[in-house]
Order: sequence, then C-alpha cells, then structure tokens
Amino acid sequence: MGNRKLIIELKPIVHGNSIAFEAIGTKLKGHFAINGPVQAFMPGLTTYFERQIMNAVEAQAKRLMNTSAVRTMMADAFRGTVNTLGLGGIDTVETGEDHLYICAK
Repeated sequence: MGNRKLIIELKPIVHGNSIAFEAIGTKLKGHFAINGPVQAFMPGLTTYFERQIMNAVEAQAKRLMNTSAVRTMMADAFRGTVNTLGLGGIDTVETGEDHLYICAK
C-alpha cells in the first residue's frame, strides 16, 4: 500500500560503441503495509520484514539494470543519436555538473 518510488542512480558508460548506463545505486522510498496481528503486536518485526523486502527490491533492480542485455538495449536506443552526432568511435563518457561529455576517438 502507499506510494513507493524506486530511485536508480546511473553512471554513463560506453557499450557497443554507443552510450549506456551502469546502475551505481538504488533506493526504494515508501512503505509496505503488512496486515494482521504481526503489525499490531510486533512493530519491530514488521519493520524488519519491510527492510528485507526493500533491500531485495533494490538489489534486484541494480542487478537487472547492470546486465549485458539491458545495457545493449540502452546502447541500441542511443545509437541513432550517436550516429546523428557523428560520434564514430566513442572512447569515454562522463558527467559534470548538468552535462554529458562524450569523448570520441
């Protein structure tokens, strides 16, 4: 129950001569409602279960985002923009302030 948000912190990387992102951090915000007598009589246990669920969701999201298949999908999505900008051999990508810097060979 409630409004939950999964925040994924991404770092740009070079993948397949295009741009993709690596998940370097995840944070699940919000709460899970656990119904029944456990919540009423053992709030500490409810908090423990909620944290376990949140940790599992955060870890799984990070693991999924960092798979080669997902990185390839991201790189494919950016490939048109990379080609349009004439960025043949991408060497590195970095962020600074509010900018994405792309260094091509």
